[in-house]
Amino acid sequence: MKETLKKSYDRFADSLEKLSREENFAVLRALDGSLPIQIQPEQAMVCENTDSVLYKVMKILVTIQNKFLTELLFIAKSGKCPSLGFLKKNVTDMAAIKAVLLQNLKEDEIIVCELESVENDIVKYAQNSLIFGFGSQAAYNFVKIEMELANMLSLGKAYVVMNQTFPFVSYANEMFVACASVLREFKTIVPQKQIGTSVTEGILKKMDNNRDFINQMMRQIEILLSLAKKTGGNPDQTLRNYTRAWLKTLPGGFAEENLSFEGEPLCLCHLVGLYEFLESLQADAVIMSMNQSFRAPLSSVVEKELKDFADMNHIELASIQVAFKRFVMRHLVNFDKEKMDLDTPLIQWMAEPSLWPKGVQENGELDINKEGGKPKTIRTEFPQMLNLEHTFHALTCINKMIEDRTKLRAKWLQAPTSVSTANNPAKSKQGRQRTKAKMGKT
Repeated sequence: MKETLKKSYDRFADSLEKLSREENFAVLRALDGSLPIQIQPEQAMVCENTDSVLYKVMKILVTIQNKFLTELLFIAKSGKCPSLGFLKKNVTDMAAIKAVLLQNLKEDEIIVCELESVENDIVKYAQNSLIFGFGSQAAYNFVKIEMELANMLSLGKAYVVMNQTFPFVSYANEMFVACASVLREFKTIVPQKQIGTSVTEGILKKMDNNRDFINQMMRQIEILLSLAKKTGGNPDQTLRNYTRAWLKTLPGGFAEENLSFEGEPLCLCHLVGLYEFLESLQADAVIMSMNQSFRAPLSSVVEKELKDFADMNHIELASIQVAFKRFVMRHLVNFDKEKMDLDTPLIQWMAEPSLWPKGVQENGELDINKEGGKPKTIRTEFPQMLNLEHTFHALTCINKMIEDRTKLRAKWLQAPTSVSTANNPAKSKQGRQRTKAKMGKT
């Protein structure tokens, strides 16, 4: 079995070497235009989950290194190999080696063994020159060879750890489960701009022709956000070019045509604005189908506390509504009952600045979602008795307040503009002055 695998690997290595030659790679490019101009010896890759082929390959390589080092530790502990004595510790019958997370692993901590170079290095310590013994005898310093091998294969090497901290790329709503401030962090990596009206109009038009368009595009933008957060990039790079560069690492079914609209081309600097716009289009449908766990009624005390917060802190009701909708979309779509306590105060999530729309003022001066820290007004004034289980009815209460104020404003605008002078002394006085002036002229 071992020999068969060795032969298969040798054939693969030989084929790859031949394909990598410039003249052969040029032929491949003629057949497949998506290939780069020249073969890249190294390329960044991303892992979605433990089912990723790349992850499985790394897992096997890590297992090989760890198994080898474990066997060396047993040998060192036994004391039968003095060359491995540096692995033994002061404690009796104990040998140890450092453990390192895979994502923090350095090149010199990986065991690399190229048989040809190892053989050449080892025979330096052999007295096998032809002048000795007329070529019929050779003398090897096995102690020195053993020490060199021990240093080469174990000195500075690390036991590799792969656990839940491995940096998978989170897609869809998973990214907010992992990190609530993901959009705020993304803005520090790739500066953002607002999307143009031509884009929003184009999205609405495509949505009318394809009911599933918003879901498809939302999925793609979430993938690009997660990927670009790790890779970075030029804010002015178009999404089409960025997608093409990373197409081979993206999940299947990634539709590039969804990123094309009339007018200004979409770039990396538009990702957050695009995400928030798509999020707002989906929010209403998601809220109406919200799980019953989040529909606990508000007590009169809690309802009053919420209304006081909206009335006394000079924050527009529409902004509070947006913050609630974003919270629902980012945290409650894929909720896990076992991990979310329904009695947890909503302030734990609502104090996240990226939930609040840009332009909301704190104390009339500072943007509520300005860089650094959580907004003081939300952190200190948001209703403390409002829990996760109240989410649906809290949003319903805000919607009702907006509806009532809209009706009141419409009623006020429709009211007669003429006012009786009997009820307005100032106007009555002005009228008497105009009458006297006319009488003086006559």
